Amino acid sequence: MLSLNLSKPNIGNLNISISKNQYTFEYPCQTSDICTPYTIVLDRGIYKFETWGSSGSGNGIAGLGGYTSGIIHLSNVQTFYLFVGSRTNFNYKTNKGEYYSYGGASSDVRLYVNENIDWFNDLSLRSRIMVSGGGGSAEWPGSIGGNSGGLTGSDGFSDCRYNGVICPEIWAKGANQTNGGTASRPNKFNEGNQQRDKSSFDGIFGRIPIYNDKINIGGMGGNGYYSGATLEYAGGGSGGSSFISGHKGCIALNSSLNEFPNPYNSSIHYSGLYFTQTQMISGNETMPLYSSSNSKGIGNKNEGCIRITILTKDCSCICNSYLHMNSFIYNFIFICIDSE
Repeated sequence: MLSLNLSKPNIGNLNISISKNQYTFEYPCQTSDICTPYTIVLDRGIYKFETWGSSGSGNGIAGLGGYTSGIIHLSNVQTFYLFVGSRTNFNYKTNKGEYYSYGGASSDVRLYVNENIDWFNDLSLRSRIMVSGGGGSAEWPGSIGGNSGGLTGSDGFSDCRYNGVICPEIWAKGANQTNGGTASRPNKFNEGNQQRDKSSFDGIFGRIPIYNDKINIGGMGGNGYYSGATLEYAGGGSGGSSFISGHKGCIALNSSLNEFPNPYNSSIHYSGLYFTQTQMISGNETMPLYSSSNSKGIGNKNEGCIRITILTKDCSCICNSYLHMNSFIYNFIFICIDSE
């Protein structure tokens, strides 16, 4: 790794663990909404990237974060921006308001940031080549936030009986590769003789949608490649989707100009950079955990994380890679020829 630092040097602290050839990047700003990505510069070589999305929050059962991984072969020096998610506004939403439970923010790897390093900048969001989605929130006991995808986030479940409220036929569907999660509306919350008519907010590309700050938001969706759906007042938000450039089933954007999907459903990012030996695990499945290199568990229950492992080092050699496919799993054989 040629260099690593905070993209905004006066915000946050380096929260990086280094073990031999492995670098683990955790959320650098504690609980602050104002945060910064990491900027790293990698030499040509071969690297493994892993990302974990954040879990949601709430008094119910919050959705869990997802996991993505893949191996990338860099033929030139490349700069990446690492956005690690948490349960704050950073990498999640841009407006303030009255909220009682946050969904999980996604964690992602980008190729571009604007001058202000705004996480929500459209060009920056479109430059993401790997994203692990966040889990949805569950504001009231009995509600369940949707787990992160996978290609598709899980649905949220709303149950208001623990608070003495009846809220039938309220639903929130998970995000997928081309659309954010969708939710029922209008939603009726019956409290004795009083009925509250509330709305919902469908997910969008790379962020939780902006709504009126005066609205009481309950079950918030998890962010992701596309974000999950959010419910006004209470309930369980749905999970965000994940994305890996080069992963089967993913649908990349066609260009940096807009969020139109590739017309041929290609999984390769418009930059041409892609990963092999990819793995995408939903929040309800067993995955590697970043707490240690050998630990595993069902879903990520914590803040997000990004880990990079250097598989080859710059030893002034010419590296030739030969790909062999065996049951759709790529095996790499690397031959280094001394250039001296």
